[in-house]
Amino acid sequence: MLDTEKIFGYIMFAVGLCCILFALSSMRSVFTGATLPPEIFQMQTLNFTVNLGPNNPPAAMSMALDPEIRKLANMFLYYLFMFFVVLVGGKIGSLGIQLTKEVKWDKKNLG
Repeated sequence: MLDTEKIFGYIMFAVGLCCILFALSSMRSVFTGATLPPEIFQMQTLNFTVNLGPNNPPAAMSMALDPEIRKLANMFLYYLFMFFVVLVGGKIGSLGIQLTKEVKWDKKNLG
């Protein structure tokens, strides 16, 4: 009969494996173009102020951002988030595997 520690270990292993598989399939669909990454950066223009010298007032400047740059930045942030999900899934799975292993005590190695 399985004890609760082993059952919990198998559940943790399954959750970790599901996290990894979800992240990999999600990244694959984004990088192949099947789905779009979430819109984290939604800026259309970049506004900043430039100091032109001690006698001149600061000038406000505006620069339009290319949609491809926003898409690349969103893909990069999505990749970082999914990489974090893979790392967390690996850690959860590893902890689950450790819970399923039996600890065998050897009297020679104890003392």
